[in-house]
Amino acid sequence: MLNDTLPGISEIKLYKVQDLLLELEENDSTDLLPSSKSYQTCIYICDVISRSLKFKSQQYSEFKELDPSGTFLGQTEVSTGAFAVYSVAIESGLVLLKNDDGNTVYELKKILDSLDPNDTVGGKLGAYLRTFMERCLIKNFQKSSQVQVSDRLFTRFKEELRQEPFQVTNSLNYTIKEKSHCEPFFETDIYTQVKDFPNPNDQYRKIVNNMPLWYGTNNVMETKAIKQLLIDAACSSGEVNLSELFLVVKEKVKDWLVNSPLSIEHNSDTSGESDHNLKNTLQSDNFFDNSFNYLIVEDSAKKLLNQFSEEEIYLLRLKFIENKTDEEIGKLIDKARRTTSDRVKKIISKLEKELMKLIKQNENDFDLEELTSTFMNEVKYMRLSPPKT
Repeated sequence: MLNDTLPGISEIKLYKVQDLLLELEENDSTDLLPSSKSYQTCIYICDVISRSLKFKSQQYSEFKELDPSGTFLGQTEVSTGAFAVYSVAIESGLVLLKNDDGNTVYELKKILDSLDPNDTVGGKLGAYLRTFMERCLIKNFQKSSQVQVSDRLFTRFKEELRQEPFQVTNSLNYTIKEKSHCEPFFETDIYTQVKDFPNPNDQYRKIVNNMPLWYGTNNVMETKAIKQLLIDAACSSGEVNLSELFLVVKEKVKDWLVNSPLSIEHNSDTSGESDHNLKNTLQSDNFFDNSFNYLIVEDSAKKLLNQFSEEEIYLLRLKFIENKTDEEIGKLIDKARRTTSDRVKKIISKLEKELMKLIKQNENDFDLEELTSTFMNEVKYMRLSPPKT
C-alpha cells in the first residue's frame, strides 16, 4: 500500500458507531476497503498500539516496527508495525471469519453492536477496539509462548530447590531436609485427601490444582507458592522427581495463559492525549468486563488482607473456611470460649467495616458477595499457624 492517504486522525476520532454500522450494512464484502470508515478506524487504532509504550518485549518487536509504510493518516505516516497488528486482528476474526472450529466470528460487528450508536472512535469505540486488538496480540503470542513460559517457570522451580529446606539427591530428584517443614501441610485437608493416593502423579495433581495462579502478572506463580508446592509434594510422597511434578504444573500454565488478563490501565482516548482508567470507560455489560473486574476485585481483596494481622486471618479462616465454633477455636488457641467469642466478634466487626469501605470506593466494579468470596479465597490459600499463646 504505497502513498495511500487516509483521512486525518482528528477526523477519524469523530467517527461514530452508527457510521460504521451503516457502512457494514451497505457493504456485503467481508473485506474492509481503504475507503471505508471501518478500515480507517482500525488502521488508526493499530498505529496507536504500534507506537504505544506497551508490548516492549522482544516477542512483540514486529508490531513495534516504526518504519514508514507509505500510508498516511492525514499528514501522519502509518508505521509498518501497525499493519502487522492489523494482520493479526484480521486473523483473529476482526471481520467475518470462520475459525478452526467451524464457527463464524465477526468481532468488529460484535463490538459495534455492544455500544451506543453515538460512541466515537475517540471514546469508547476506540477503547474497545484497542482492547480487542491488544488481546489479539497477546493470544497470538500465547499460541507460541507456552514453551517459553514453562521454561522460565521451570528455571524458577530449580532455583528454589537450591534454598532451604530442600535437598537435591540426584539429577532433578529432591527431598525435604527436615520433616518439621511438613507439619503445617499434614494438618491440611489436601493432605487428608492425597495421603492414601497410590500414584504420586495423582498427589501432585491435587496439590498443584490447589495452588493459586498469579493472574494479571508475567510470573504465573508467586515464589512463595512455588516453595509451598515443592514442600507439599515432597511431604506427600517423600522423594520427588521435579520433571514429573512439572509435567502437572505445565497443565496449570495453560490456565494462566488463557485467563491472565491485560492490565486494567488503558487510555480510553486512544490518541494518548488524556489519561483515563479503563474501568471508568467500560460498562459492566460489555463482553470484556469479566477479566477487568476480576483484576479489580482481586486487587481490593489483597488490600483488605493487609488490614489484618496473621492472627486475625487465622481466626477468620477457622470461623469461615473451616466452620469451627467459638468453643472449638478456643481449644485450638488455648483461650476460654467467652474470650474467644469476644475476639472473633471484634474481628468480624472489623471485617464488615473494611468490606463496606471498599464497596463504597468501588461500587461500580463489584458487589459485597464478590469481594467477600475473593477475600476468603485469599485467606484459604494462606498457610497459617496457630497464634502463640
